[in-house]
Amino acid sequence: MYLLKLTGEILTENGNPFSVNAANFIAEEIASVVMDSAIRLAIVIGGGNILRGEELERKGFDRRIADHIGMLATVQNALFLEQTLKQKGVEARSMTAIEVKQVAEPYILKRVLRHLDKGRVVVLAGGVGRTGVSTDFAAAQAAWELGAAAILKGTKVEGIFDKDPKKHADAKFIPEISYDDVIAQRLKVMDDAAFSYARDKFKKPTYVFNIFEKGNLRRVVHGEKVGSVIHP
Repeated sequence: MYLLKLTGEILTENGNPFSVNAANFIAEEIASVVMDSAIRLAIVIGGGNILRGEELERKGFDRRIADHIGMLATVQNALFLEQTLKQKGVEARSMTAIEVKQVAEPYILKRVLRHLDKGRVVVLAGGVGRTGVSTDFAAAQAAWELGAAAILKGTKVEGIFDKDPKKHADAKFIPEISYDDVIAQRLKVMDDAAFSYARDKFKKPTYVFNIFEKGNLRRVVHGEKVGSVIHP
């Protein structure tokens, strides 16, 4: 079983926070993995395409309330992705760490594991259900709790670089690195708390790759060298 971490921005296109084209592409990539093999997949989705709590905090909002608003944004993304997956023939369930019983199942570990055992893709929203914690951290925590073989970080770039390749033409690609070095060099692939948890608790690799390169997700789960890998 693998834990796929997607940012909310992955669902955007040309300023549209909910791009059907982007969601369709990602759903097809996921379908190519879970429908043709015994591979199980849980997904943690962010809410940055709608808003981030830290953005509202900068505008004077109480950070705790701002984080709640951001958590609700992740629920919208989970439902959007779930429905797109179902259109591709993939059995999927949205589950949340915050209670919104009318629209999604609550995150209950035994229930998540049962869905995974039945071959369903589980889309996890609401972070860890508490404020002050990123969805990156939620992904690392879920990967440990669900017994994932690895964290798969799907992005819009080829992997890890020493600086933002979108802003710096001389950015250098890093194919392999340790959690310690990622933290020491403050490489912003995920936040430091998530990396520290993955290093100290999860103790398995994280793969960072371009999910918009057709076939990349399938290549990663089948052990091919794609993107960058962070070693324990």
